[in-house]
Amino acid sequence: LTQSPAEKKVLALCQQKFNWMIKRDSIAFKKTLHLNLQYIHSSGKVDSKESLVATVTKGTTLYKKLEVFDATARTFGNGTTIIVTGKLHYGAESKGELKEYDLLFTEVYVKAKEGWLLVSRHASRFQ
Repeated sequence: LTQSPAEKKVLALCQQKFNWMIKRDSIAFKKTLHLNLQYIHSSGKVDSKESLVATVTKGTTLYKKLEVFDATARTFGNGTTIIVTGKLHYGAESKGELKEYDLLFTEVYVKAKEGWLLVSRHASRFQ
């Protein structure tokens, strides 16, 4: 599948967002999130932009490994929406316990004056 320049940019942003989560870089991280974000974790927990930023930067979960693989991007809505589907190697420490598994995810990005913003994300575990 050939990816357009915009799709390549969003795929790179998708991975960079996870890198910022690991670094707990709230300033860069929050710039990638839409005000009306709905972020659904594989556990079923749902975060808004505000609660996700707080979880990532001040929460008890320390993200150790968030590596995207087998990801593709598709453009819709006259180039204003890009949907990314892929897999993620997930590793995080919570309450002293290290958890590692792979996830399937779908992320929806919309084009805004600030650039591409994540408006929706859903993840589930797979084996």
